[in-house]
Amino acid sequence: EVVAKMININYNEGAEILERCEPLMEYAQLVQEIRDRSDTGASLDEAVSAGVDSCIERGVLKEILLKHKSEVVDMILEEYDEEKVRDMFRKEYLEEGREQEHHRYTVELAHRMRDRGMDTTMIADLLGLTEEQVETYLAQPVQI
Repeated sequence: EVVAKMININYNEGAEILERCEPLMEYAQLVQEIRDRSDTGASLDEAVSAGVDSCIERGVLKEILLKHKSEVVDMILEEYDEEKVRDMFRKEYLEEGREQEHHRYTVELAHRMRDRGMDTTMIADLLGLTEEQVETYLAQPVQI
């Protein structure tokens, strides 16, 4: 089991994590510039180019952008596709939901089988699980 803490690094005034790390703050500003332009109907190419130029004018990531502007623009255009990213997260959440539903169903099924007099060995055989897995499922409460 892994527990992770997700931190939102989207640009917004007063975000504590961004205030403590200037490069991260400036990166968040660049991404927000691109999003704002994209949201007003600009193509991704136009939004990236205009966002980078705006950041340079305002001194945001100025040295990096001046020195590596074309590489930054190319990287963003090649690597970042917001709809693709959204689709990826959507698929992950759907898969996670399916796994949780499958787990809940297996717990319920194992309990029903035991309640009908089947032993752990038979349940394991019928569900294609090990006896240890069946015992783990049976130790969990049935969620209704």
